Amino acid sequence: MYAVAVEVWTISAGILFDNFHIGHSLTEALAYAKNTTGRKARAERALQDKENQQLDLEARLEVLETGTFVERLTVRVEMAVEHLKENPKMLFYALAAFVFTVVYSKLMGGSQEKERKKVKRSKRSVETEAPVEKEGAVN
Repeated sequence: MYAVAVEVWTISAGILFDNFHIGHSLTEALAYAKNTTGRKARAERALQDKENQQLDLEARLEVLETGTFVERLTVRVEMAVEHLKENPKMLFYALAAFVFTVVYSKLMGGSQEKERKKVKRSKRSVETEAPVEKEGAVN
């Protein structure tokens, strides 16, 4: 099996030639393709992804500045979810903080509620008691 490889660079629109390979082995040709075309394709994809991320960020910032409450809330939630996907430890910390807050509020809120009930009872008992007349008071 014979093949010819020629790399042609052109600045004319619509004409594209890139990475021809001449060799005897299919495995060598596949390795060559992986090392040249594969790398180039991955680099182009990474560049395109970066550009798309930048455009997405600009669109989100626009929504945060001019969008309605629901649109801004949606963008904030999407950004938080993406951040948690990138940093899974933060999800653990956020859940731990939430659980701690709920437990703390239940424990402390319960004791405060008991104090409120005691104060209400004492106010009621003071209101229901007959007024005490002072000795020597003239009516």
